This record gives sequence, structure tokens and C-alpha cells, in this order.
Amino acid sequence: MALSDLIGFSYPFRAGPGEFPVRELNAEVVKSDLLALFRTPIGSRVMRPTFGTDIFQFVFEPISPLLTAQIQRSVFQTIRNWEPRVDVQQVSVSSSGSTVTVDILYFVNGFPDSVSVNYEQLAA
Repeated sequence: MALSDLIGFSYPFRAGPGEFPVRELNAEVVKSDLLALFRTPIGSRVMRPTFGTDIFQFVFEPISPLLTAQIQRSVFQTIRNWEPRVDVQQVSVSSSGSTVTVDILYFVNGFPDSVSVNYEQLAA
């Protein structure tokens, strides 16, 4: 499948001129799909209980080398299970205050791209 053959919907859904939801093309389809995947906690979709990521369980832990490795492993496994179009090259994990940021560098059909996902700790 060529990169130019990819068509999908934007995530999160948004209105555009003349159509709802806005359709995405090519690399933007994959990026939208990755954002949907990494913004969905495992078990939150009734018809797809294994869809999503378990990263949400980690965001309340203090960042450490062990936690970073667990999150990286989770990202690789999640993409392997749900997004066969993506070849992950690098996963970086950082934190600032109450935010954990996961940066993913990947290739789709030989074209490089990246996505960042922020996970916020809720105030008690």
C-alpha cells in the first residue's frame, strides 16, 4: 500500500468546510490513528476491550529509568498490536511537573514522521 492510498477521519473529530468529520489523507491518517490509540485507555471501548494503551497507569508514578523503560515497552507493544503500518524507530519519555510526554519517531512506508502525546496527572 502506497502512502498516497491512505484515507481516514481526523481525530479528534472536527468539522470542516462542507464535511463532518474532516477526512485526513496519507501520513495524517496514521498520525490521527496513533493519537486515537494512545489517548484510549485499555478497557474503555466495549466492543474492543484490548484497544488502547496501558500508559495511563504509569502517569501517577515518579519518573525513573525503570518507568521510562516500561512506557517505551508499552508503546512498542501497543503499536505492534494495533498499527502494522508503523515502524517505530525511537520512543522518548520525559516529564515536567504533572505532565508525562511520550515522543514517538516512526516510519510509514519509508517516510519519517513523529507524534507527541501528553499525559496529565489529575490534581487531587
